[in-house]
Amino acid sequence: MTGAPIAQLGRYQVVRELGRGAMGVVYEARDPLLDRTVAVKTILLPGDAAQRQAYETRFAEEARAAARLAHAAIVTVYDFGREGDLAYMAMELLPGIDLRQRLAQSRLSLREVLTLAAEIAEGLAFAHDHGVEHRDIKPANIMLSRSGHAKIMDFGIASLRQPQLPAQGQGAGRVVVFGTPRYMSPEQVVGRPTDHRSDIFSLGSVIYEMLVGHPAFDAPDTRQLWHKIAVHSPPPPSTLMQDVPEVVDQIVERAMAKASAVRYQSARELAADLRACLTTLRKGFEPLRPVAEAVQPAAASVAAVPGAVTGVDAYWPLSPDFDSVTALYRCVATDPAQRPGQPGPRPPQGPDRLWRDADLRLAIAIGAAGLLASLALLFA
Repeated sequence: MTGAPIAQLGRYQVVRELGRGAMGVVYEARDPLLDRTVAVKTILLPGDAAQRQAYETRFAEEARAAARLAHAAIVTVYDFGREGDLAYMAMELLPGIDLRQRLAQSRLSLREVLTLAAEIAEGLAFAHDHGVEHRDIKPANIMLSRSGHAKIMDFGIASLRQPQLPAQGQGAGRVVVFGTPRYMSPEQVVGRPTDHRSDIFSLGSVIYEMLVGHPAFDAPDTRQLWHKIAVHSPPPPSTLMQDVPEVVDQIVERAMAKASAVRYQSARELAADLRACLTTLRKGFEPLRPVAEAVQPAAASVAAVPGAVTGVDAYWPLSPDFDSVTALYRCVATDPAQRPGQPGPRPPQGPDRLWRDADLRLAIAIGAAGLLASLALLFA
């Protein structure tokens, strides 16, 4: 977009330009009527009169749908309108950066990844409950507030990105390709009908990128990229990052299943699994590290022990509810002073085991209660 600087969009007084994208320009503006600062996103309307009318109608429909979504994880839409050749949408102005910029700075910790992903999934679940699909979930459309919480931007805007394209082999039939190629679902790239589960696949791709530091799918051109999305599956995150547990692999794999019927059937299911993972994390969990950095030379001697579990501290921490001393002692001790080939320490025996093993204490308590109940019935 070129030309003279814009000073006014409807009733909004433009303060400065915030950024430019494929859709248009985003401005910081002041709303004199309500005395507040907003972000105004503009979209250039096509020159053809018929296309312009269809474009503007669809934009209004999407803006109305987005304005209905009042949720903590969704950027609030205040207003929409038209100024000359520009359609615009006024929305909440968030101090902070988007997820794409954040990922370029440094790696997120596992706790941050799961927290942000759960917030995004909960926002999507709310939108889907209200019949609104995003169609373009990607890091650039996730804002991070200064407090570190996620907010989804641009609901429905993806439907304005491209004109309708004729579907191959369908004559007059037409499909619409929405979204950013790298984060599209398999059904999007092959032109099949889509629903809210396409958003879930896209979110799975974003989670994958947050975990490993690079996109799940990449290729030199769009055709090869779409082939990868439709046919290939990326390696599990745990094979690339030492700190990622296998349970997270399972969540990401299900979110990114090629068949939508195998995927999470609702974003709320995905959010619930992510929250369940968070409950098992201990305080102070270390940030993610590449495998090469996470593997310590001292672990080589322990790895020589058959069945040894190495790098225990780098893996998924035990749940606070897990208190089986016997199971804990199945691991070979990782004390460097212990010579390879020697067994680990034996579980506590006798009274010490009774005191430390919660499962054993519970079993004895239940047995004692049953015995007392039997005696009470016998002598009643």
